[in-house]
Amino acid sequence: MRVSRPDPLLPCAILNCAAVYRVKHGPNDSVPEGLFDDSINLVIWGHEHDQRIVPEDVAGKNYKITQPGSSVATSLTEGESIQK
Repeated sequence: MRVSRPDPLLPCAILNCAAVYRVKHGPNDSVPEGLFDDSINLVIWGHEHDQRIVPEDVAGKNYKITQPGSSVATSLTEGESIQK
């Protein structure tokens, strides 16, 4: 994935955020955590059900990932059975 950035000489702070609604891990159609280039600062991961609100480091990358998860339990799996 390539991301276009504005002129780095502009006098403003820029937060590059990617919102992804796709499975992080899986045999088909998944998007690996390490896919994004270093122009991204934060990845917000949708579709995953367990809540991991505090941004987490990604090995070998400069960005962090947060995953808001489901607001209510949608199944009895381990990630869903935790307090929401």
